Amino acid sequence: MWRVIEGLAASGVTIFLTTEGDAAEVRALLDAADPARDLIADFTVHGATLDDVFLTLTGHAKESNHV
Repeated sequence: MWRVIEGLAASGVTIFLTTEGDAAEVRALLDAADPARDLIADFTVHGATLDDVFLTLTGHAKESNHV
């Protein structure tokens, strides 16, 4: 299942989606969003960082270690 978080960027609309990350799912997402393949000019795939995983598992960001 996809989770959608939409935001605005200087060049237009930016949509952040979480997926399982396999190529078939990314292709299905692009086909669902732009069936004619003429609206999406660019896309980026971002892998999860350890901070992303921690936030997902705990529901809150890691505390900083400022002294």
